[in-house]
Amino acid sequence: MSTSHVPAIETLSTLLLQWVDVAFPAQNRKLGTLNYLWLRLAEALCDSQQSKVAAFQREIGQLYSAGRAGEPPIQALEQRLHELVQGGLREYFLVIAVRQAMEQLLEKMYPSALEQWKQLANDSLPLSLQFALDPSEMPGPRAILRPGNY
Repeated sequence: MSTSHVPAIETLSTLLLQWVDVAFPAQNRKLGTLNYLWLRLAEALCDSQQSKVAAFQREIGQLYSAGRAGEPPIQALEQRLHELVQGGLREYFLVIAVRQAMEQLLEKMYPSALEQWKQLANDSLPLSLQFALDPSEMPGPRAILRPGNY
């Protein structure tokens, strides 16, 4: 992967942290809502495989113990997203799918935080990225074959 750009997974992580800080300031953090949201996202990303969801649960507990309750379990999320990319999913497609999943979850669980999510997401992860190619996926130069040139 090229070092001249910020990978989409890292951008998603930054977006999630930024959104939590804006929508749920530390003194008013709705821990039950946020932790439920992270676990629902984990279940979707892990196809409800309990061993993989457990990594999210552990990190949520660690964040609570560290005084950062309600923050997204970034390490578990990034690990799972990288596993899915290694399995063949395109990184941009995957992060936009997570963005859209967040919109669906927020619409049902916490609609008052949805607009803030959309505004922040539009700035850092526009929907148009869904079918974009990562610079490392760009095809190389192609030779043009002409009669007598092969």
